[in-house]
Amino acid sequence: MSVTVPLSLESLLRDSAIDAELGALASMLVEARVPVIVAGEVDASTRARVLDALLSALPVDVRRIELAGPTEDFAWLPEAGSIGWRSDGPTPGRPAVELATAESAVILA
Repeated sequence: MSVTVPLSLESLLRDSAIDAELGALASMLVEARVPVIVAGEVDASTRARVLDALLSALPVDVRRIELAGPTEDFAWLPEAGSIGWRSDGPTPGRPAVELATAESAVILA
């Protein structure tokens, strides 16, 4: 099976930040919209570079939602009310957001 690795992931391969197997796996996981955690015993700039490469492999119309920590209101989560979340109001500084779906958004925590 041939896997096309997005250009930013390919640059990580060229720089030996990741190997070919990991690049292909990451590409398939991102394409399938599987949740991914970026962690490792490397400096923060390398982790950020890998995260940026994964995010740039997503379709351009995918919305990025950065969680706001303890002030998060989860207004973007369609099931929030049905699973018991009670909002104390909107997340400070965040404009109103439309509901997220796995096809339309990615959550950054």
